[in-house]
Amino acid sequence: MGGDGGTDDAAIGDSAADATSEDAAADAMAVPDPLRRVLFVGNSYTYYNDLPMVVAAIGEASLTPLEVEAVTVGGATLYEHWTTTGARERIEMGGLDVVVLQGQSLEAGGESFDGAAMLFADILTDVQTVWFATWARHESDPMFTGTYTPADMTERIDRGYDIAASYGDGDIVARVGAAWEIARVEMPEVRLHEADGSHPRPEGSLLAACVIHQAITGRTARLPDPPPLGIEPSLAEALCAIAPRVACPFETEDCDGECIDTRFDPLNCGGCGVVCDGEDPCRFGECGCYEGYTGCDRACVDLQTDADNCGACGVVCPGDGGEVCSGGSCLCEQATVRPITLAELSGCDAWEALGDGRRACNVALHDYCAALSCFDSGMKPFGGHAPLLIEDVMCVQGDVRSTTLAELAMHEAACTTDTLTQECVTAVHRYCVDAGAASGFGPVAETASGRGRDLHSHRHDRIDDERRALRLRLPLRPPPDHLRRRRVVVLRVAGPPRRVRARRGERGRCGGGLFRAVVAPTSRRPRRDVFSVRKRRGKAASRRRSASHSDRAS
Repeated sequence: MGGDGGTDDAAIGDSAADATSEDAAADAMAVPDPLRRVLFVGNSYTYYNDLPMVVAAIGEASLTPLEVEAVTVGGATLYEHWTTTGARERIEMGGLDVVVLQGQSLEAGGESFDGAAMLFADILTDVQTVWFATWARHESDPMFTGTYTPADMTERIDRGYDIAASYGDGDIVARVGAAWEIARVEMPEVRLHEADGSHPRPEGSLLAACVIHQAITGRTARLPDPPPLGIEPSLAEALCAIAPRVACPFETEDCDGECIDTRFDPLNCGGCGVVCDGEDPCRFGECGCYEGYTGCDRACVDLQTDADNCGACGVVCPGDGGEVCSGGSCLCEQATVRPITLAELSGCDAWEALGDGRRACNVALHDYCAALSCFDSGMKPFGGHAPLLIEDVMCVQGDVRSTTLAELAMHEAACTTDTLTQECVTAVHRYCVDAGAASGFGPVAETASGRGRDLHSHRHDRIDDERRALRLRLPLRPPPDHLRRRRVVVLRVAGPPRRVRARRGERGRCGGGLFRAVVAPTSRRPRRDVFSVRKRRGKAASRRRSASHSDRAS
């Protein structure tokens, strides 16, 4: 047995010798990195155990030579380094490749810390910035009461330094505190804090040096022989082996050499190599979707309303035609508001155009919406604001009807010459209500006889007065001669009829807000009839008063 044991010891010794010789051969062939000049800016967490020199010693052993210097003041905050310690002045002198920044142990994430980080980002444009994310206090510290733990403090510090790093360009966070947390959990027998529960013992500084070296160089640390600070070699190796595990940014993991956010990666959900089934996404480390949602292309969607996955994954409702997804089916809306630019409206030069320009815009809006498969016409909603580069227009379903200005004048006598007046808007509303719709708007086009569409012409085909009277169900009234030939096109908006009463000249909204019109009194009796009614009512009231006086007298 002794002989077997001796043989095993010899084999182990030979293996160790072989490994040593292989490392020596690799070192002989390796080419050292260029020298990096590194400035450490911090406080007692940095100058305890001469952390910068420990990092330099590891750099020399790892063939990544570092020339270090430091600006450290006990208890200094990051803003104090900007204002009073001389750190800013040293950075502005130049001649540096890397700057390692460390704030006061409790300030990460605070307003002063963030503000100072932004100030430093403005001058650290030509050097690599490494943020030294510090560790939590010892678990015996009185601040850890209730559910607040060192792990919570470590996470808060990491978040604060992540935000600080985001102000720069390519800044790196050396997650020293995260490495300490791993050591606290997995190596509880190793004490990293001094007796005050805050400052680092040699073991804590060595672990910090390994993490910072890796952040600066991108290489795994190799320890000198003997290890720095008098730490036993096996313990030093075990501590430094933690550094690669925190090389990835906060809330990511190293999966086969790639930093992965395992909270949302469906191929590494909750851990490296955990793949979500089918098209399910990864949500905070768990595969699948909430109730009522389905996984489509690694995203949670509602198949009842999602236009890109309507009723099933990949079923797309053609939005260019105005279709929407409702109840799992692609349907056309009765009306919709769409943002467009003037460039999309042929012939329309200004949103607030008047006269013939307004007519041209009406035609352009009608053509734009009618080209969509879901709609028949459209108009510009009355927003009451100054014209914008991009405006919203309303496209609607409905019937496009042809009529004449003479027919509109039968509904509102003041609609005689210009179809864009408020009186003609009222006439269009009444015309459409009589046709069984909620309301309408227009004209959306004006045409000339024998010439196709001509927005500026007032010559139109003659209309059969009898057919017109039957269509509108009104007593026949011959229009003025100059109106007989004028023809316009209006849109009847689908929906239940609605009658709106208003005083002459008042403004109102009809038809579910799809138009605006000045609505005249609904009674179309001649004004003299209204006066005669009032006169008869006045006489009746006078007779009642006379009778009342007679009663009192008797």
